[in-house]
Amino acid sequence: MSYTVCIMVQRLNKNIIFRGLNIETVAAVLITIALGLAVDYSAHIAHAFMVKSGTRDERVYQAMVDIGPAVLNGGFSTFLAFVMLMTARSAVFLIFFKIFFLVVTFGVYHGLVFLPVVLSFVGPPTSMSVDSELKEVLGVGNGKVDVMTIDSVANSSTVIGGGASENGKAVANGGNGASEEAQNDHGNGNGHI
Repeated sequence: MSYTVCIMVQRLNKNIIFRGLNIETVAAVLITIALGLAVDYSAHIAHAFMVKSGTRDERVYQAMVDIGPAVLNGGFSTFLAFVMLMTARSAVFLIFFKIFFLVVTFGVYHGLVFLPVVLSFVGPPTSMSVDSELKEVLGVGNGKVDVMTIDSVANSSTVIGGGASENGKAVANGGNGASEEAQNDHGNGNGHI
């Protein structure tokens, strides 16, 4: 993702010079602000890609179907927010329009066209497979590591869905989450400790 953002900023700077704008204080501040906006388009696509399962191509397709229209709508609504600045007479507002027009154009292009192609070729494995590999390395689920035992839950002072009695055994109390002693302390039986 950082690769696509770097390429986008490089293209932005080339187009700023091509359009006759000098990189001065106003332009530098707007480029800095625009960098955050540029990351947004790619970040949504990259996140959607990472949470999907399947092959790289399937994950790209699922990400584009799920979040692609929202990214496109976000780019279009951002464009609508500043489109009226193109009629401004102030140089600062014209610079703002030109830079943000380029940022939205390149951001949407890189988020919806360039990044999905890159992810389909060299995207990372699914986070599900990373989790299963981590569990395998740690030995969770195959009897080597016992993450939480009934004894530790029974001896705990906080038990979800039940309370602990005086002898350390977990007891059910109607599913309201409070022990009998706590209900007697409050008198109302609503289970708030």
